[in-house]
Amino acid sequence: MTHGEILKILQSVLYRTSVARRIVAGIDLAGTEKKPTGVCILEGMYHRSIIAFQDEEILEKVTSANPEIIAIDAPLTIPARGYERNVEKIMRSMGYRLLPPLLGGMRKLTQRGVKLHSELKKRGFWTIEVHPLTSRKIMGMPERDINAIRRFFLSIGVRGDVEVKDLSIHEIDALTAAVVALLHLEGLTTVVGDEEGYIVCPKLS
Repeated sequence: MTHGEILKILQSVLYRTSVARRIVAGIDLAGTEKKPTGVCILEGMYHRSIIAFQDEEILEKVTSANPEIIAIDAPLTIPARGYERNVEKIMRSMGYRLLPPLLGGMRKLTQRGVKLHSELKKRGFWTIEVHPLTSRKIMGMPERDINAIRRFFLSIGVRGDVEVKDLSIHEIDALTAAVVALLHLEGLTTVVGDEEGYIVCPKLS
């Protein structure tokens, strides 16, 4: 699929979800409360970006928006054995490298992700696990250049904070997660993994 065709699909998704007033959230979760977590609230085309630190602050910012779905950039389940899940192995076989959930510093992030997922589920919210860098690769987006990624989002019609704020990589990853959440609502994703854990990826071809 060409770059232009991908842009048209993403523009169409944003337009439809804007008309339907669908609200989604994306979270780029940090491993500890001392480091910044990026939070994105996306209502159709309109983007609101937040930096949060404490778990309760993240929960309050996200749940107060009452999103239909929340996409989280962090492992949300623990491996049944060893330090990685089947989904990491599958993604690696597809050419995408993800850090194992229980390897080194990832352990704290995974524990926090599992806790956040559980708390949101208790409150009645739907959460999915995503991986923004992989998602950008699949969508043919710039992968790490913040300004180039910002221009891409503007080109598909995202408005709001992305137009006026200097976004950090955490906020960019949260926005990427939210766009994947919109794609999931539209049936334009692939769910990779099994009952041990899964990751939702864009499917635009």
